[in-house]
Amino acid sequence: MEGLEVSEVSIADLDLSDRADAEYVSKENLRIEHLVKHLPHRKLGSLCELIASAFYPSATDLYGESGLPFIRCVDCIDFPVLSFLQNETFERLPVQFVEENPSIRRAGKGDLVITKVGSPCFASVIHEHDELALSRTVLGAVGIKDVDPYYLMAFLRAHHGFSQLMKQREQTIQFQLTLERVRDVDVYTPSPAFQHEISKAVKESFFLQKSAQIATQQAEQTLLHALGLDTWTPPEALSYERSSREAFAAGRLDAEHFHERYYALADKLQGYSGGVATLGEICPNPMNGVEIREYIDEGVPYLRVGDISNFTVDPSGVKYVAPEAAAKEIDKVRLQTGDVLISRSGSLAVTGVVEPEWTHSLISSHLILVRLQDASFQPHYVAAFLSAMPGRMQIIQNSNGGVQPEINQPSLKRVLIPRLAQPIQTEITNNIQQAKHYRQRATDLLDAAKRAVEIAIEDSEAAALDWLCSMRLG
Repeated sequence: MEGLEVSEVSIADLDLSDRADAEYVSKENLRIEHLVKHLPHRKLGSLCELIASAFYPSATDLYGESGLPFIRCVDCIDFPVLSFLQNETFERLPVQFVEENPSIRRAGKGDLVITKVGSPCFASVIHEHDELALSRTVLGAVGIKDVDPYYLMAFLRAHHGFSQLMKQREQTIQFQLTLERVRDVDVYTPSPAFQHEISKAVKESFFLQKSAQIATQQAEQTLLHALGLDTWTPPEALSYERSSREAFAAGRLDAEHFHERYYALADKLQGYSGGVATLGEICPNPMNGVEIREYIDEGVPYLRVGDISNFTVDPSGVKYVAPEAAAKEIDKVRLQTGDVLISRSGSLAVTGVVEPEWTHSLISSHLILVRLQDASFQPHYVAAFLSAMPGRMQIIQNSNGGVQPEINQPSLKRVLIPRLAQPIQTEITNNIQQAKHYRQRATDLLDAAKRAVEIAIEDSEAAALDWLCSMRLG
């Protein structure tokens, strides 16, 4: 019976035509319900209008670079604040299409978006956009009144709010939220002063995320400017000729590989005054990772392409493998601080640098490890170059050109990397490290805001504010 629990609930408190399962009336859910109901609170449905898009024609073929951002579940999960920082990742729909289909609902600045299916229950506040279109995978909380929307987002992402949303999921084949159930969530409504402090922390967290993006962009701009590529546009020749000897030497027969843009880029790189090296010259033996598909809750970290972000490892989604399984593979690709990881297939040119805390990890077979043997190349510069335009173009050119593109070790070794002066490489490294610091601080501050909401519910607003203040100073 270890690990099991029993909840005793009066049948008068149950709606037998609705959910009465063990999860719904778990001890923790009942505890949260009791806590919030004995504090100032309001039903979510009384604080806003909840909306959702109904049936509309398939629109995937209309996605483009312009139009109204079309918010999906994937746009919200890792983004508690929806902002212009995501503009490049949003799918967009023609405004005319949205206007012709009124079943597509819209939300705007100060409203909330809550994921409805797929990975439900994640709330995000719209920070900058005047108008966003909602896909059927999300719902909107619009016209918010009597509560700060940034506080409301923090509450819904904190334990007592998120747990209520999870509790209210429909138990269909695919868990999902409905408007009726979400309206019934009890929202803790603390004093305006407390809400203001939480709101301020959320906005500070966003500002740090913005600062991180600026620092990352500065790293790329510094790199491209030093190479004279910041104002360079690859030529788009309508026709070009290559000899059969070149085709057979490259092992490729498709026109894309021989496009003039790649030859023009090579000429620019080879003409760089500081000189150029191939990746094979600075790393003679790049190594593929290993394939393991059985994961456990705790064990040896197993890094995949999706775990690499902003030139480092994002720990949030890292999987773990059993130590005995790792022991069989660890010596094949043993990581060291400063190793550069490069995606081998799927999303090409995703790069990261191994930090000390990840040296005891395994890497997936979809990653290639590059260990630099030339001290004149700094790891963060190499990672930044390979993911930037000149590196990414070369990786794409040297990939297999398939529908699911891949690049192998010999092809990767042909990539040209300029020998930038050390002060410039150091500046790029510092920008990347600064961005990492900002992102970590942003994550810590958002977590602190959510934790402060939890402390206020479990203890008091005063205790929560004291703790939030100490986290800010830390």
